[in-house]
Amino acid sequence: MITPQTLGDTEYQTLRYKIIKAAEAEELLPYIDPRGLPTIGPGFLLWDSGTGAQASVREAVYRSLGFKFRGDIGVSTEELAIEAGYMGELTAIFRENWVGSSKFEPQFVLAIAEVMNRRSTDSRLSFPRRENFAFDFALDADGDNREMKEALGRFIPDKERVLDLKSAKGARLELF
Repeated sequence: MITPQTLGDTEYQTLRYKIIKAAEAEELLPYIDPRGLPTIGPGFLLWDSGTGAQASVREAVYRSLGFKFRGDIGVSTEELAIEAGYMGELTAIFRENWVGSSKFEPQFVLAIAEVMNRRSTDSRLSFPRRENFAFDFALDADGDNREMKEALGRFIPDKERVLDLKSAKGARLELF
């Protein structure tokens, strides 16, 4: 017999991350998945067809990697425009056709590195910037990658709200 358990928010978020991590890879660097789609972490899809379907995932990854957005404290309008330009360049790379490419396709890796190098040395930006588009190695108290878990926590709650609304209507649901 299955006995329902009540989980606190932290326990739930940890369990949710572990389930996703068990089903996917946990790559610190962006890679091309078997379908030819740019991905990072435990299956965070960076690609989209231009419809914006994956925008919340990309934004969560960008935020976890230190990119700045409107509303961030201490960031000027000019800096936000510069950041938007770099994110636009990366998103364009993620939208390219990578079908048939190797997991760490050199052209893909170099294109991302070139954008990140320019961003990291851009003297117009006054805040700290990373040299690489990669999650760091830091683990949280549960032994999970801190930044990957943070990124998941940024976009999953929105998906879960949609899930809750749709389930009330009896529709078939997919989380991603």
